[in-house]
Amino acid sequence: MKQYVIEIYRNSHAPLPYETNHQLTLTFSYWLLAPGEMAPREAADFAAETFCSELDVLEDYRGDSEYGEEKFLAACTYHLLGNRRPTIGDVFHIAGPALDDHLWLALERRGWRTITSPTNVDGEPLTAAKVLRHLGIQR
Repeated sequence: MKQYVIEIYRNSHAPLPYETNHQLTLTFSYWLLAPGEMAPREAADFAAETFCSELDVLEDYRGDSEYGEEKFLAACTYHLLGNRRPTIGDVFHIAGPALDDHLWLALERRGWRTITSPTNVDGEPLTAAKVLRHLGIQR
C-alpha cells in the first residue's frame, strides 16, 4: 500500500485557468491509502472523481466499488465544510511517500495541467480544530 496526501486549493480567479500569480487557498486535505502500484496522477484522478462528482452519484456506488464508501464519505465531509466543487483553475497537490511523488496539477477544461509548486498560497489542511471551528464548537 502507498499513502498519498491530497490537497485541494481553491483558486481566487476560478473558473479561469490557473496562472502563477493567482492566489490559492488550501480548503481540504485527504489521506488516501492506495494500492502500491497507484501513481501520483492516478491519485489525482481518484481525487477529481471523488470531489468533482455529485454526491448522489457517489452514493449510488457506495457498496459497488472498491473505494465507493470512502469516496462518498470524503466528498460528504468536503461539502459539509462548505466547499464548492472543484472547477477550472483550482489546483490539486498530490504528495506521496517518496520525494519524487509530489505533483501539482491545475484543473483544466479537459483534464490536468502540470504546474510548478505555487508560492501564493494560504489556508490550512483538514484538522479537528478546523472542523470544530466550522461547527462553532469551542474547546
